Amino acid sequence: MLSGIKTGKAKRKPDNISTTAPASGKDRNVSAAEELRLILESGRAIEPSRVAVPSGLSSKPSGYAALLDEDETGLSQSELEARNILRNTKHKRKLQDTWGDDDEAFDQMQSLLKEGKESSKQHRQTARYGRIQSLTSKCWWWLEAPTFDRYRLLVSGNHVTLVLAPPKLSLTPGKHFYLVPIQHVPSLTAADDQVWEEIERFQTSLRDMYTAKKKDIVCYEFVPPSQQFHQTRLEVAVIPSKVASDVPLFFRNALAEQASELSGTHTKCIDTTQKGLRRSIPAQMPYFYLEYGKRASMAQIVEERFPKNFAVDTLAGMLEMDPIRFRRKDNKEREHAQQFLEEWKSYDWTKG
Repeated sequence: MLSGIKTGKAKRKPDNISTTAPASGKDRNVSAAEELRLILESGRAIEPSRVAVPSGLSSKPSGYAALLDEDETGLSQSELEARNILRNTKHKRKLQDTWGDDDEAFDQMQSLLKEGKESSKQHRQTARYGRIQSLTSKCWWWLEAPTFDRYRLLVSGNHVTLVLAPPKLSLTPGKHFYLVPIQHVPSLTAADDQVWEEIERFQTSLRDMYTAKKKDIVCYEFVPPSQQFHQTRLEVAVIPSKVASDVPLFFRNALAEQASELSGTHTKCIDTTQKGLRRSIPAQMPYFYLEYGKRASMAQIVEERFPKNFAVDTLAGMLEMDPIRFRRKDNKEREHAQQFLEEWKSYDWTKG
């Protein structure tokens, strides 16, 4: 056996393989991409021969070159930028078209919301109107109330109406009236001077009309407590002149008795002859007010459970008449109205 010779079989290398290991395809591809990037940044035209593609590898570009389409090779940097601007413009137009659709949908939504708000507002107005109608219907003596009977309207001034009271609530049917402001007024303490002036003119004409018949008038107002809506009225009752002087005494005693029964804190009867009602009773307070004679008057603040028929029942007791709840039914309202209008012609100040 020769020395220096290994006993194992020697492995033979292929003849067609170079002893120097070539760069891998991956490295060559990276080098090509880098070269392409440098060319594009320089703005020079791309020469396909300058981009070396190793044999045995796919000709499809990768890396940075993969971002280019096949038809973009050979374009300068400025041409590429121009094409990118064009693409961005088309993309923005598509977005604008989409935004336009969204704007249209938004406008439709806004329109629907507006219609919903208008419908809701109309519903609230309808509900409010219904509540007002329900409340005003209780003030049947008011011209604006839906339950007002037109045949009871006797005379209308500019600010006040003269209304015939129904027989079941009258001291004497056909001789009992209401002076009612045309506009809503919760109490005479809240009334304007124009309302007071017309009320006084009506009072003067009624007093003159019945004085010739040896009769007098008594006027009173009741503003109830805890009332959500109230249209005030000044009631006018015709009584014999011979008992007119007894009115203040009867009512002072009746008010004192009423305050004692209700155990109220407001028991003082206030003389309003000098100061007048509006300077004697605080605003927003419930009260009972009485006018008798030519200018004498009194008032008292009232509390809960004050009887609404207090005045007419007091007058009935003074005249030794039955309370109105025991009266017979009277169906002659229209006849009473016609008779009054015939007598009123000579005293009608509204025609002057």
